[in-house]
Amino acid sequence: MNELKELQNSNKKLSMNNFKECIISQIGETLYWEFFGEYSKKWWGIEPEKLSSDIAPKNLTIGNEKSYAHITTNFEKPTEEIYPTRGGIFQIAKKLEEGIKANGGIILTNTNVKKLEYDGDEITKIIVKNNDCEFEIITKGKMIIPTIFLTLTAKC
Repeated sequence: MNELKELQNSNKKLSMNNFKECIISQIGETLYWEFFGEYSKKWWGIEPEKLSSDIAPKNLTIGNEKSYAHITTNFEKPTEEIYPTRGGIFQIAKKLEEGIKANGGIILTNTNVKKLEYDGDEITKIIVKNNDCEFEIITKGKMIIPTIFLTLTAKC
């Protein structure tokens, strides 16, 4: 059990060199790659070792209860999070999708943003391309939640 050995050796000294080292110093490399490595790179669009340790949670813990199987934090103190016992992490995304659609929202995948139109600081229209189709989405007065790299969102 490599993870257990890494956890026993972690938490000795918190590394503040960068995001990656900060997380690894708390939970070890195996759990870092399981829960943070690729996800952090995808979210920020930057290699985790180039990110500041300021954005890393500083006191990650692993729970002991059988239903508790996930690392969680609120960046100040550990909090409890229940991991789905059936269906895995996909169940969280499925429930989010159901809620979004039930409230009239839409979810687009494999779609490229071609142009944003705005009025002041509000995005009023998004022009997207999906496969070979290009279309407009009127967004005035609506919430938009991008899940592309944060760096690409900023460029838009």
